[in-house]
Amino acid sequence: MINLPGLKTLHDIWKRFSGKHGDLISFGTSLYPHALQEGTLVAVYVRTPDNQTFDYNLTLDAEDAQMLREADKIVRNR
Repeated sequence: MINLPGLKTLHDIWKRFSGKHGDLISFGTSLYPHALQEGTLVAVYVRTPDNQTFDYNLTLDAEDAQMLREADKIVRNR
């Protein structure tokens, strides 16, 4: 069962976040469709205020790329 009030809350949170971090949203938008393909390396690096670091890398395979394209279509209503 879909939690409709939760979806509304998530939508409101996303609007606030994207309003504060528009450059990140633009960056993410510029990745489509070029980066959603097999062989793309996705690297995430995070440093906390107390200098803890976290990083993760993954290389998209064909199935990953297809799932991301399908999700993108749903989000963009295409």
